[in-house]
Amino acid sequence: MMKVIFYKYATIVVSLVLLMILLALLKIYVQNYKKIKVGFTQGLIIFTVIMIIKTVIMLAGTISTFYIEYSPLFIYSDYILVITLIDTIAMSTLYRITVAD
Repeated sequence: MMKVIFYKYATIVVSLVLLMILLALLKIYVQNYKKIKVGFTQGLIIFTVIMIIKTVIMLAGTISTFYIEYSPLFIYSDYILVITLIDTIAMSTLYRITVAD
């Protein structure tokens, strides 16, 4: 039981880090789009907004499992932490590449 609670808290922390990275990317992409109106930048903005929505939904679902043990809408699994970690690594890499330019 303690292992599951640890994974839930870890998922929340990693999700918040991911959300901060995504918001920073969104800010950069919007600033770039204002300077140079290119379709590629629009695609990056849309992609980032979709990832933010996904992250918020997953974060809300994880938090809701503390209050509702068996929710028909969201069932927590340890794999959610792994998926969130992979997303965070991917987005931090994208952030590093974006800021390097």
